[in-house]
Amino acid sequence: MHELNNHRRNAALALLAAVVLAALLSGGCGGGSAAAPAGAPDVIAPAAAARFTALPGDGAVALSWENPADADFAGVVLARATDTFPLSPQQGETLYAGDARSFLDPCARHGQALYYALFARDAAGNLSTAATASASCAFKPFTFVAIPDTQFYSLDYPAVFNGLTQWIADNARAWNIKIVLHEGDITHNNSNSEWANAVAAMSRLNNAVPYVLSVGNHDITAGSTARFNANFPYLTMKDLPGFGGVYEAGKMDNAYYLFEAGGVEWLVLSLIYNPSDAVLAWAGDMAQQYADRRVILLTHAYLAPDGTRWSVGENIWNKFARLHPNVTFVFNGHYTDGNAARLASTGDAGNKVYQMFANYQTEWFGGKGQIRLVTLDPASESISVKTWSTLGKYYVTDSGNEFVIEDAAFGPLD
Repeated sequence: MHELNNHRRNAALALLAAVVLAALLSGGCGGGSAAAPAGAPDVIAPAAAARFTALPGDGAVALSWENPADADFAGVVLARATDTFPLSPQQGETLYAGDARSFLDPCARHGQALYYALFARDAAGNLSTAATASASCAFKPFTFVAIPDTQFYSLDYPAVFNGLTQWIADNARAWNIKIVLHEGDITHNNSNSEWANAVAAMSRLNNAVPYVLSVGNHDITAGSTARFNANFPYLTMKDLPGFGGVYEAGKMDNAYYLFEAGGVEWLVLSLIYNPSDAVLAWAGDMAQQYADRRVILLTHAYLAPDGTRWSVGENIWNKFARLHPNVTFVFNGHYTDGNAARLASTGDAGNKVYQMFANYQTEWFGGKGQIRLVTLDPASESISVKTWSTLGKYYVTDSGNEFVIEDAAFGPLD
């Protein structure tokens, strides 16, 4: 009886082996579409996905494919690695599992190589051979807009102010504008009518592009910023894109903002004209708290028209800007002995700090609606600065107002 049972078991195993072998010979493993015979375990892998492509865009890779036509197809598993194609989902980071035919993969660092493997899966859990595609992470050039002193627009030429901000709103997509930086002296006499004009103009940027305001000396009367805070109140500003927080509760005099651009996380610190040591210490705390973000300092007085830091600027440099390795840009207006200057300095940690002054208030119509377009290109590692008259519709092309900084350091902080 024992020998008979062994004979029957061996015969059953031989039959099962024959069934599996027939399936293998028919092309079922790693790309076939035949189903396993009834009662037999399904060991037949589905066909691989077809037409798998990876197309880089602005900070993301668009992946698409065609799913196999196997009757028991259950979905796909998408994996990614940064050194070589994953041979299995476990060898890479699993990005997606499902039955879709496309996936958008956000990427983090310009130029980083990305290797994708796509595995089809059947109802029994069998995986196909991998379909593969690769791409490099890419970010488009992006732009910061600096608005120099608008005091005479608010006082006498509100239509120029409106046209300036409307141009920015209309061109936010074309220029890939990420942030607008007002360098202070929003008004000239700190009067209610001027503030009404300023609010009307700046509100054109709402829902178009984030913006940050700096308080200039003309926005202060007898040490008070009450009218600035009444017209750009904390309760309104805190709900705008990018807002982070303030130094003094309920007041916008000194504030910080957060945004991302070009695969880089940024921190904007807006400091009042001639900030106190306490404010500079707070700014330092913010730079340390957000040590993984590059810092843009926005303040009214800093770099002078001769390309040097006068007393206010030197105080800010020594007590804040030079001390923190993530400080990257400083933007200011204020001075009237010239209309543009720039300076690249090295911070204590060896970091480059790009400092730029612009102010056109002494020109026709309060400044001809001129703005600074500061474009950062991750691919060429360059900073291109142009000055555009939103009133005259022309570029100002002298060397102080149009220039390129090569080999600029503004990539992600490691």
